[in-house]
Amino acid sequence: MPLLHQGEKTKTITLRTKVDSILEGEEQFRVSLISADNSADISSTQGDSTIIVEADPGARGTISILQDYRTVYIGEPGESSPSYNGQVKVMITRGLGIFGSVSVTWSLTPRETTAFHQVEGIVNMADLQQTEYITLQVCLCVPMMLL
Repeated sequence: MPLLHQGEKTKTITLRTKVDSILEGEEQFRVSLISADNSADISSTQGDSTIIVEADPGARGTISILQDYRTVYIGEPGESSPSYNGQVKVMITRGLGIFGSVSVTWSLTPRETTAFHQVEGIVNMADLQQTEYITLQVCLCVPMMLL
Protein backbone atom coordinates (compact mmCIF):
# COMPACT_ATOMS: atom_id res chain seq x y z
CA MET A 1 0.00 0.00 0.00
CA PRO A 2 1.56 3.35 -0.99
CA LEU A 3 2.31 5.73 1.85
CA LEU A 4 2.98 9.45 1.58
CA HIS A 5 6.09 10.20 3.60
CA GLN A 6 6.78 13.56 5.15
CA GLY A 7 7.43 16.12 2.41
CA GLU A 8 5.87 14.00 -0.38
CA LYS A 9 2.97 15.59 -2.26
CA THR A 10 2.20 12.84 -4.79
CA LYS A 11 2.44 9.08 -5.06
CA THR A 12 2.07 6.89 -8.12
CA ILE A 13 -0.06 3.75 -8.03
CA THR A 14 1.04 1.25 -10.68
CA LEU A 15 -1.55 -1.22 -12.01
CA ARG A 16 -0.51 -4.09 -14.24
CA THR A 17 -2.81 -6.30 -16.28
CA LYS A 18 -2.18 -10.02 -16.56
CA VAL A 19 -1.49 -11.44 -19.99
CA ASP A 20 -3.98 -14.14 -20.97
CA SER A 21 -5.39 -15.72 -24.11
CA ILE A 22 -9.02 -14.71 -23.41
CA LEU A 23 -10.56 -12.28 -25.91
CA GLU A 24 -12.02 -9.47 -23.81
CA GLY A 25 -13.86 -6.23 -24.47
CA GLU A 26 -13.18 -2.89 -22.83
CA GLU A 27 -13.31 -3.03 -19.04
CA GLN A 28 -13.65 -0.16 -16.59
CA PHE A 29 -13.17 0.06 -12.87
CA ARG A 30 -12.61 2.74 -10.27
CA VAL A 31 -9.77 3.38 -7.86
CA SER A 32 -10.94 5.33 -4.80
CA LEU A 33 -9.07 6.83 -1.89
CA ILE A 34 -11.05 5.62 1.11
CA SER A 35 -9.16 6.54 4.27
CA ALA A 36 -6.22 8.59 5.55
CA ASP A 37 -4.57 8.77 8.94
CA ASN A 38 -3.20 11.74 10.89
CA SER A 39 -6.51 13.59 10.40
CA ALA A 40 -5.88 14.09 6.67
CA ASP A 41 -8.96 14.73 4.53
CA ILE A 42 -9.71 13.00 1.23
CA SER A 43 -11.18 15.27 -1.43
CA SER A 44 -14.83 14.47 -2.12
CA THR A 45 -14.43 15.55 -5.77
CA GLN A 46 -10.89 14.37 -6.57
CA GLY A 47 -10.54 11.12 -4.62
CA ASP A 48 -11.56 8.77 -7.47
CA SER A 49 -10.03 7.70 -10.74
CA THR A 50 -11.61 5.67 -13.56
CA ILE A 51 -9.34 3.02 -15.03
CA ILE A 52 -10.07 1.80 -18.57
CA VAL A 53 -8.49 -1.40 -19.84
CA GLU A 54 -8.74 -1.25 -23.64
CA ALA A 55 -10.37 -4.07 -25.57
CA ASP A 56 -8.19 -6.76 -27.08
CA PRO A 57 -7.63 -6.48 -30.84
CA GLY A 58 -10.54 -8.26 -32.54
CA ALA A 59 -12.83 -7.92 -29.51
CA ARG A 60 -15.56 -6.29 -31.61
CA GLY A 61 -15.50 -9.29 -33.94
CA THR A 62 -15.18 -9.85 -37.65
CA ILE A 63 -18.51 -9.21 -39.37
CA SER A 64 -19.54 -11.60 -42.14
CA ILE A 65 -22.56 -13.07 -43.88
CA LEU A 66 -23.22 -16.53 -42.49
CA GLN A 67 -22.26 -19.29 -44.98
CA ASP A 68 -25.84 -20.57 -45.46
CA TYR A 69 -26.98 -17.05 -46.45
CA ARG A 70 -24.32 -16.21 -49.06
CA THR A 71 -26.60 -17.40 -51.86
CA VAL A 72 -30.32 -16.75 -51.40
CA TYR A 73 -33.26 -17.04 -53.79
CA ILE A 74 -36.00 -14.47 -53.83
CA GLY A 75 -39.03 -13.90 -56.05
CA GLU A 76 -41.87 -11.45 -56.44
CA PRO A 77 -44.66 -11.48 -53.85
CA GLY A 78 -47.27 -14.15 -54.59
CA GLU A 79 -45.08 -15.72 -57.29
CA SER A 80 -44.44 -19.15 -55.77
CA SER A 81 -47.55 -19.19 -53.54
CA PRO A 82 -50.31 -16.72 -52.63
CA SER A 83 -48.86 -16.30 -49.12
CA TYR A 84 -45.27 -15.62 -50.24
CA ASN A 85 -44.45 -11.98 -49.46
CA GLY A 86 -41.29 -11.55 -51.60
CA GLN A 87 -39.07 -11.29 -48.56
CA VAL A 88 -35.84 -13.02 -47.57
CA LYS A 89 -33.60 -12.59 -44.53
CA VAL A 90 -29.81 -12.64 -44.70
CA MET A 91 -28.03 -13.45 -41.43
CA ILE A 92 -24.84 -11.63 -40.50
CA THR A 93 -22.61 -12.74 -37.66
CA ARG A 94 -19.69 -11.57 -35.55
CA GLY A 95 -16.92 -14.09 -35.16
CA LEU A 96 -15.11 -14.54 -31.85
CA GLY A 97 -15.35 -11.00 -30.44
CA ILE A 98 -18.84 -9.78 -29.56
CA PHE A 99 -17.91 -6.91 -27.28
CA GLY A 100 -19.31 -3.43 -27.82
CA SER A 101 -22.04 -2.10 -30.08
CA VAL A 102 -21.40 -2.24 -33.82
CA SER A 103 -23.24 -0.62 -36.75
CA VAL A 104 -22.89 -2.35 -40.13
CA THR A 105 -23.79 -0.54 -43.36
CA TRP A 106 -25.02 -2.80 -46.16
CA SER A 107 -25.75 -2.25 -49.84
CA LEU A 108 -27.64 -4.20 -52.50
CA THR A 109 -26.71 -3.74 -56.17
CA PRO A 110 -29.53 -5.10 -58.35
CA ARG A 111 -29.85 -4.27 -62.06
CA GLU A 112 -33.04 -2.36 -61.26
CA THR A 113 -32.97 -0.50 -57.95
CA THR A 114 -36.76 -0.12 -58.12
CA ALA A 115 -37.10 -3.92 -57.82
CA PHE A 116 -36.44 -3.73 -54.06
CA HIS A 117 -38.04 -1.65 -51.34
CA GLN A 118 -34.62 -0.89 -49.84
CA VAL A 119 -31.18 -1.19 -51.45
CA GLU A 120 -29.05 0.00 -48.54
CA GLY A 121 -29.29 0.30 -44.80
CA ILE A 122 -27.66 -0.04 -41.42
CA VAL A 123 -27.88 -3.01 -39.08
CA ASN A 124 -27.08 -2.39 -35.41
CA MET A 125 -25.64 -5.08 -33.19
CA ALA A 126 -25.67 -4.58 -29.42
CA ASP A 127 -22.92 -5.50 -26.98
CA LEU A 128 -22.64 -9.32 -26.78
CA GLN A 129 -24.99 -9.81 -29.78
CA GLN A 130 -23.57 -12.33 -32.23
CA THR A 131 -26.13 -12.41 -35.07
CA GLU A 132 -28.59 -10.08 -36.80
CA TYR A 133 -30.65 -10.14 -39.99
CA ILE A 134 -30.86 -7.95 -43.07
CA THR A 135 -34.36 -8.18 -44.59
CA LEU A 136 -34.60 -7.88 -48.37
CA GLN A 137 -38.05 -7.13 -49.81
CA VAL A 138 -38.90 -7.39 -53.51
CA CYS A 139 -41.41 -4.87 -54.89
CA LEU A 140 -44.49 -6.17 -56.64
CA CYS A 141 -43.82 -5.47 -60.29
CA VAL A 142 -46.83 -4.01 -62.07
CA PRO A 143 -46.58 -4.07 -65.88
CA MET A 144 -46.93 -0.66 -67.50
CA MET A 145 -49.91 -0.25 -69.81
CA LEU A 146 -49.34 1.27 -73.22
CA LEU A 147 -51.80 3.93 -74.29
